[in-house]
Formats: sequence, structure tokens, C-alpha cells
Amino acid sequence: MLKKLVLLFLLISIGVTAFAQPKSFSKKPEVFIVELKDFMSSTKEAQAIEAFTKFEKYWKTNKFLEDHKLLIIKVGDEMLLNKMRITPDFELYCRTLVSAKDTAKGLSDQKFDFWIKAVLTAAKAGTNQVRQLLKTSKGMFEENAVYVSESKKWYYTPTEFKYNFSGGKYLIEFNNIDLKCVTIDDKI
Repeated sequence: MLKKLVLLFLLISIGVTAFAQPKSFSKKPEVFIVELKDFMSSTKEAQAIEAFTKFEKYWKTNKFLEDHKLLIIKVGDEMLLNKMRITPDFELYCRTLVSAKDTAKGLSDQKFDFWIKAVLTAAKAGTNQVRQLLKTSKGMFEENAVYVSESKKWYYTPTEFKYNFSGGKYLIEFNNIDLKCVTIDDKI
């Protein structure tokens, strides 16, 4: 009896959480940021709230052009349509946006425009595509790493690159790079 009661409570909790996710965000940047804050805070997870807080700081200090803000909102809407979760998905999105506009290694407005459009295309292609693009981009922006896992990282020498999307897959084109793999046990 107790197991059934706990199971029923769990199912009701999951149902309420599923209905708490909005269908879309407002297209007005000043409303979007409030809606995203409410959405991210609904999880009560410190990492998600921290990621949003950093993103919000960049948003409110106009690190993003108005056109880019609208594209950021569109990506968020696609992520909602794909039923992506606050953690890890929206958390990763916020962290990657901050990394993309970081003053030390951040993308120029032109490169950011290219990148956010690639993210939008990936989001329209589905959850796995956008998630992988965000993970890869975050590694590139923060560490010059094209692949990061628990056991290894592939680093590249800083160079010019551009994002393309073809045949349902994103492509990152580099000009003249050197790759270096670092694993737990050795270096290549």
C-alpha cells in the first residue's frame, strides 16, 4: 500500500513538472529573460541557477546584439519543442552563450551570428544535434578543445573556423590546425 502511495505521488510530481515547462518564450527580450529566470529557477538546482545568473548578467549588459537576442529566444523555443530539460540542456545553453561572448576569448559579433544560426539549425534538427553542438562549442570557446570526454581531450591550435550545417549534421571547418590529444595516461 505504501509503495503504491509513493508511486502515485511520484507520478503526480512528474506530471506537474511536465506541465510546468512553457510551450514557448516571449519574443520580447525584456520578457524572455524573466520567463527564462522563472523556468531555470523552477528546478531549484544550484548549477542551473548559477548558469542562468551568469547568462542574465551578459544579457542585461547588452553583450548580445538585439538580432542575436531574438535568435537566442528562437533557439530556446526549439529546445522547448524538443522537450529538452533545464539540467543539463538549458544549463549548457546558458553556459555556452556566456563562453561565446566572454571578453577574453569571446566570438566577434560576426562569428557569433554564424554560430547562433548554426545552433538554431541544429535545434530544429533535434535534441542530439543541438546538445552535441553546444558541448563542442563550449569546449572550443573555453579550452580550444574540439572534443572533451572524461578520459581525453582533443585540443587545437587557435585558428580561424566556421560553422556549417549540411545533411542534418553540423560541420566545423578549420583552416590549417594542429591537433593534440591529452588522455588520462598519456599525451599524443
